Amino acid sequence: MIEAFFTLTISIFSGILVGLLPGLPIWLGIFIVFPFVDSLSSLQIMTYWLGIAIGSQFFGSVSTLLLRIPGENSSLIYLKDTFALSLQERLDLIRQTAWGSAFATIFAVLIVSLLYFIGSDDSIIKWTNSSVKFSVYVLLIAILIFSADKKVWAIFLLAAGVLLAEKTNQALPIWVLQIDYAISHLTIFSATLALILIPEMIHYKNSFSDSDSENLRYSKEPINWRKIVPGSIIGCFSGLIPGMTATIGSISAYKFTKGTIKDKIISAESANNSAIITALLPFLIIGIPTTIDSIMVGSALSLKLLEMPSVFRNEVLFGISLGWMTIFIGLLFSLVFFYLSQRFLPLYIKFLNLMHGKLFLVYVAVTVFLIYFDITTNAVNISAYLIMMVSLSAIGIWLKKKDINPLPFLLGLLLGDSISWTTYHMITIYL
Repeated sequence: MIEAFFTLTISIFSGILVGLLPGLPIWLGIFIVFPFVDSLSSLQIMTYWLGIAIGSQFFGSVSTLLLRIPGENSSLIYLKDTFALSLQERLDLIRQTAWGSAFATIFAVLIVSLLYFIGSDDSIIKWTNSSVKFSVYVLLIAILIFSADKKVWAIFLLAAGVLLAEKTNQALPIWVLQIDYAISHLTIFSATLALILIPEMIHYKNSFSDSDSENLRYSKEPINWRKIVPGSIIGCFSGLIPGMTATIGSISAYKFTKGTIKDKIISAESANNSAIITALLPFLIIGIPTTIDSIMVGSALSLKLLEMPSVFRNEVLFGISLGWMTIFIGLLFSLVFFYLSQRFLPLYIKFLNLMHGKLFLVYVAVTVFLIYFDITTNAVNISAYLIMMVSLSAIGIWLKKKDINPLPFLLGLLLGDSISWTTYHMITIYL
């Protein structure tokens, strides 16, 4: 019981931290779990993930609306709008978006619950056979390419990731296995650090704007359910699009919503929370991660020789499956973060003031720690590893400058072995 309470507490704190601090992505919080994977249960890993995923969306809006510091990418769509709003209007939006986030999270969790409930062991087996997996991979790739701003780059990066991914299928052509051997010192962790975290650190710019912390009081305006509900529905569908699901949901809801600036922001914040939850579906139900944070969780579970969806359905704790435990924890986090987002505003301001200007140091410390952890836990040649890190970091910085999303490469790198196996099975069966 004490262990469960400690895990929940750390998860809540981490969700608030990732949400309030500008520029910190969801997956960074998951990355920090890796040094402790051996001592964590699958439930603890899932709890920590949900805490960061849900909390970052709640408190990202608090940071953006109160101090105009974007706590997560999905809030960037309305950042400029906040300069046209008074402090009292922004306070009311914090209250409104908290209601929207709570409703959206619960709504999306119930959808996941329904799909989990109507499924069975037989249906899961059917959903995970080679034919279905091949169809899902084709659909995933098609959606990923279609939703990308730069489609040619998305195709190229995905193909490169699949080609460079570690392969276990010895029936593949010898040249594929030779490439696999040549880049054996490349890990999914080093690739993620080099392509995302280091470029983010290099390009980070401080956009702090102070705000009056005195007499912070919420208004009593009616909750705008007419914008919350449609925004949540838009987010649920957006969550099924691979990539930056919360950002896609937020942008879609913002653009589709008619009305005032406040209406658009309320809809956007409702959408990003529901998108975060429904984005879990491909991973939890079929075992295919479509977001960077689910990639990280999949990697953490693989270190424990576990994989989705079998662990989600078959692992039982206290007589309850991990699936139902995860769903319950998601609902619990929604209520807890809703309450916390409505309280302690002066405390959040003090915390942000304390961290003001120090995010770069946080990035550096986390990067150095994760590189050290990756080297010590993987059988890699340090020189070759660092050369690859430097090379990929240069590529990542260039991609960031050109506004090209590296997610297709990371997806290909993680799913390359599964894609090659599935494709090989389909070819041998039908040809």
